[in-house]
Amino acid sequence: MRFHNVTAMIFMFIPAIVLANSGWAVAIPFEIDTYGAVTKASFSTHAKQDCLLVEPGATTDLLEKSEITKVPFDEKRVRAVMEEAGNPLFVDARGVFQYKGGNHQVTEEHFLVILKQHFSCNENVAKPLRPAGN
Repeated sequence: MRFHNVTAMIFMFIPAIVLANSGWAVAIPFEIDTYGAVTKASFSTHAKQDCLLVEPGATTDLLEKSEITKVPFDEKRVRAVMEEAGNPLFVDARGVFQYKGGNHQVTEEHFLVILKQHFSCNENVAKPLRPAGN
């Protein structure tokens, strides 16, 4: 009988552990100009889920590689989103993202390093799309 209770307790905690370590990221090249605005709301129609979190700590590393800035976040030029433990961070074409009421700025190079360190990504993440037949 004790075995069943322990097993039940383990299964109760597994979803919390999975959610705590869950995350994903999507990126398109920062320098890409689009015909229409790419906003937080429309970003998912312009990109697909390309990376899954495999090593927690991406948000902390992003903050360490960024600088506090007065440059405003451009709501119409979203180029990446990184979510860790249910907290999405949207990054604009200049590398600006908002965190706890402040603006931070990261280079595209540093952002891609963080993707490689913390996420398992498909080979096309943040690469320009090539025309068909090339």
